[in-house]
Amino acid sequence: MSEATETKPPNRIKAIFMLHWKGKLPLAISYWVVGWLVQFVLAMVLIFGFSALSRFTDATYFSLVAMVLSVCALTFWCNVGIWRSATYYSEASPKIWGQLAKVAVALGLIGFVLQIAPALALIFTGGL
Repeated sequence: MSEATETKPPNRIKAIFMLHWKGKLPLAISYWVVGWLVQFVLAMVLIFGFSALSRFTDATYFSLVAMVLSVCALTFWCNVGIWRSATYYSEASPKIWGQLAKVAVALGLIGFVLQIAPALALIFTGGL
């Protein structure tokens, strides 16, 4: 088989990333695996990232800004995927689980904003 006719195997990470974004993963996987696991990892990144502020330099400032913006983007992706999955789930299954997932997403985003807002204010107003 020539190199030109070979097909590349699909990138599994990219496929899962896109399936979640579109809400096509089952609600249980979107909520429990992607939602909880990703959010836990992101929380750990923030905790260890902010602990680096004790050794603050210009490099850590820009790294911190990049880290916080990345965490915000991933949180957005994670919650949009859960919301969309909950919408699809509610169309085909008992609506209560999809609605409860949406309530959890909304409450989680409120909590995230309340936790991240002071850090963003410090970073972008130069208060560090």
